[in-house]
Amino acid sequence: MTRDEVRAVLTEVLVEIQDLGGEEVPEIDDQTCPMKDLADFDSLSAMEAVTQLSERLSEKLDPTLFWQKDRTPLSIEEIVDRICRTIGVGEGGSRE
Repeated sequence: MTRDEVRAVLTEVLVEIQDLGGEEVPEIDDQTCPMKDLADFDSLSAMEAVTQLSERLSEKLDPTLFWQKDRTPLSIEEIVDRICRTIGVGEGGSRE
């Protein structure tokens, strides 16, 4: 799996969660911060996203994937970085 594929899976999960909640889905790019930029996306939504991502990537992910220890929300780029480190995708590379 490549970094771009990780980003695509993350985006797909976020879009699905927003659709299921009846929320409008804005364009999602690397600077999008789900906890700030997606309507009604809260800690419960983040937990649902982590669960879905873990299933789709066949990898246990940190439940606090969407924010830093000080509760600062992360951008898509930062979340993708965290996922890639967890599943072993190198910078611009792919998972072995």
